[in-house]
Amino acid sequence: MKEMARQRDVYYYIKHFIIAHGIGPTYNEICEGCRIKSKSHAYKVVSHLIDVGYVTKKNPTNYNRSIVLTKKRYKVAT
Repeated sequence: MKEMARQRDVYYYIKHFIIAHGIGPTYNEICEGCRIKSKSHAYKVVSHLIDVGYVTKKNPTNYNRSIVLTKKRYKVAT
């Protein structure tokens, strides 16, 4: 259950970051914004969100800011 909360937090952080700045966050910014201690853990969470289709990576010329949302919206389980 804790991991699902982390995934939700990261998804909403990415969503609000894109709305505020117009670009995707870096893994360092995700770590700072979601209080994740290691970049590898942030990568793992984002990779899972990519696997289930909530986010994707685009723009291969700039890998640091390539995280974007898909049309599939994250739904909080009740």
